[in-house]
Amino acid sequence: MKMEVKTLISWDTEFSADSVEWCPVDKFQHVLVCGTYQLVEGEGQLRTSRQGRLHLLAFVEEQVIERLESLDMPAVLDCKWAPEVVRGRVLLAVANAVGEVCLFRLTQNTESKIPRERLVKETKMVLPKREDSQELLALSLDWSAAGGDVKIAVSDSQGCISVLRLDDSGQLSSTSDR
Repeated sequence: MKMEVKTLISWDTEFSADSVEWCPVDKFQHVLVCGTYQLVEGEGQLRTSRQGRLHLLAFVEEQVIERLESLDMPAVLDCKWAPEVVRGRVLLAVANAVGEVCLFRLTQNTESKIPRERLVKETKMVLPKREDSQELLALSLDWSAAGGDVKIAVSDSQGCISVLRLDDSGQLSSTSDR
């Protein structure tokens, strides 16, 4: 049996697209995010900086992607939606090039005639660096919400995995020390 794949639409992300994720929550399954990455080499800089954008998009119909919002930030290396609604919120975690895990909440602007989704930054946590390290990149992440205990596992450029816990107040904390 031969499977056929058809491109429905392409959309220019401006920077290199690193990560793209559909929202898994029923009401928002038309929403997706795209994280981007761009190396910026400046004159006289010792290190290259990494900038990025997080695009919030809506798949409106078969041939239309609507950009709802674009947020400038350090390069986005991974982004993942929580697999289910967490304490009444639809959450997105973002791993970036400055060693942060940032949490965003998806909301709907109901003040306009057409409700539009947008992202609101909830919190962030900077991953711990080794003492001899110049930089740390948060590379990849994934969620676990087993038994109501919400955790995010994050890999980094120093070869470590950190497990973060989301507490009842919405703050991230590390479950272990380096």
